[in-house]
Amino acid sequence: MPPVLRACSGFSVALGNALFPKRCIACDRLIRSQASPGLAEATRFQKSQDAPGAFGDVLSPYVCASCIGDIKTVSPPYCEKCGLMFMSRKGENHVCENCMKAEHFFSAARSCGVYEGPLMEAVHKFKYLHKTRMAEPFSLIMFQMLTRVYDIAGIDIVAPVPLHIKKMRRRGFNQAYLLIQPWPLFAQIYGIDISHIQIAREILVKTRETPSQVGMTRAQRAKNIKGVFSAANEDRIRGRSILLVDDVLTTGATMNECARTLINKGASRVLAMTLARTDAIRRNRPRDAVFGN
Repeated sequence: MPPVLRACSGFSVALGNALFPKRCIACDRLIRSQASPGLAEATRFQKSQDAPGAFGDVLSPYVCASCIGDIKTVSPPYCEKCGLMFMSRKGENHVCENCMKAEHFFSAARSCGVYEGPLMEAVHKFKYLHKTRMAEPFSLIMFQMLTRVYDIAGIDIVAPVPLHIKKMRRRGFNQAYLLIQPWPLFAQIYGIDISHIQIAREILVKTRETPSQVGMTRAQRAKNIKGVFSAANEDRIRGRSILLVDDVLTTGATMNECARTLINKGASRVLAMTLARTDAIRRNRPRDAVFGN
């Protein structure tokens, strides 16, 4: 950036700080504003080989330093199937006990961060308090993780987990779709070819509005969500490798039911990705399930 433009940009940020001081999306403390994440941040982020750095680099305009320090990233060892972090930080990745017992229709699920503390508060405000400005930084974090954990060349379709039409009308947006929407731009910035991937916003439809899953057991969640999704275009699904995207994964019941629907309609493989997921240590506490699926 030319010096004159850099100076103007710096002045604009300083003026914005003075007139419209920003507050941490998680704890509401005042924070020193920075330029919103965009092309420059994405380019710098591309050079990083450490996924945990994403939260600090991308969320710093929205989250105070103290809260960023409290965000826990999902890191090995974790379950090779559902991505659940193990309580012990020693050993290799392996399949967890739940995945050994349960039938999974998705091949693998991966998440960026642990759904607790500041990240949980930020996701809650994004999802329920219409803080949709968080969509872009959250999306950037997820895209960077996507390039590390999955072979993009092997993905044909990316699809958001759908909301029932009544919930969609009440909320005004599908947070899962907002997390996918900027990916073509990020791919262009990184020089990654995703022209073969279709973003299929309505490949799945939720046909029945379900009760809140707050406080439900794993078995109750699976029963609550069973049979509520249908495929909107079978010809588009058949033989395709599909990546499902959502904001939070708790027990994986919703994601698994979506994957079951797609596999039964001929999808060759279903992968899953979420911004956050519950922690092994916190999984059985009531707070975990408040906003998860």
